[in-house]
Amino acid sequence: ILQDECPVKSTCDNWFNADPRFVDADGADNLPGTIDDDFRIQATSAALDMGSNGYLNAKVTTDFAGLARTVDGDGNGTATVDLGAHEFQGYDLQLRLTAAPAAVAPGTQITYSLNISNGGAIIASAIVLTAEKPAQVTLLGMSSSGLVITQTSASPLRWQVGDLAAGKSGTITLTGVVTGAGWVNMPVSVSGAAGDIVPGNNAATVGVYLTGIRYVAANAAGDVHDGISWATAFTTVQSALVSSFAGDEIWVAGGTYYPD
Repeated sequence: ILQDECPVKSTCDNWFNADPRFVDADGADNLPGTIDDDFRIQATSAALDMGSNGYLNAKVTTDFAGLARTVDGDGNGTATVDLGAHEFQGYDLQLRLTAAPAAVAPGTQITYSLNISNGGAIIASAIVLTAEKPAQVTLLGMSSSGLVITQTSASPLRWQVGDLAAGKSGTITLTGVVTGAGWVNMPVSVSGAAGDIVPGNNAATVGVYLTGIRYVAANAAGDVHDGISWATAFTTVQSALVSSFAGDEIWVAGGTYYPD
């Protein structure tokens, strides 16, 4: 990478014009060439993953700072060496969700745990956690552990989360009462500043199953047959069986039914 142009009276091959976006090229003293210069690259650097692993000596496993020499800096699934002495060391926000109990009767209290961890090598910042609370859930309480959070929205639920150091984690816990029938799902996502090296683990959905009555009526009218009421009853017993879980009851209206 050459910023601006090839130097006068020089021959430059295989180069491109770009800002390498060093963290702080002239350091805190604003003097280039001194010991506090920081030539690590940022997540938006043109040097990111632009090297060739084929040129790496097998013994070279770390960069100038002693950190991993090949990192998947752009999150495309392939760890490729960066241009320059320093390899970009990204963060990796990971999202893990649980709901307990996993199957409940309508009106029962449920607890959601939204766990965020940083599996990368640097601090994750500008973190935002978003949860699409189902209409069937009425929140009763919220708490956090290991995280500094500020709620910024109630619909959808959204929190600004404080910086999360490498290897650290924290959890937001929600309690509520759930009503309705069938599956109740809550999609959750987390994001941060540019530099997440594995963005594929930043979204997930947690679900609970509401036990109850599944209705079957061979002559049920209408286009919707989800078994939640007589008005939307399943038309076959088999449909009710495959859609039910432990704790459910199946009510069948009078009629003639045949095995599928």
